[in-house]
Amino acid sequence: PIYWISKEGKLENFINRKQFIRLFPEYRLELQGFLDRENINFKLREDIIRLGNFLNSLPGEMSSYTH
Repeated sequence: PIYWISKEGKLENFINRKQFIRLFPEYRLELQGFLDRENINFKLREDIIRLGNFLNSLPGEMSSYTH
């Protein structure tokens, strides 16, 4: 599946871990840690929701995501 996320008022899409991390280079270490720790599967909607919730919990991040 292709997922969409709003970042700074612009819609961006991603389909995998590499593309997602590239969207948020300022949070690369935090995202890599979360993805590894939580074993996020980019094919599972529930995992993407968990990832979005984590991203929204980071300081200063106000993104929204859709599937």
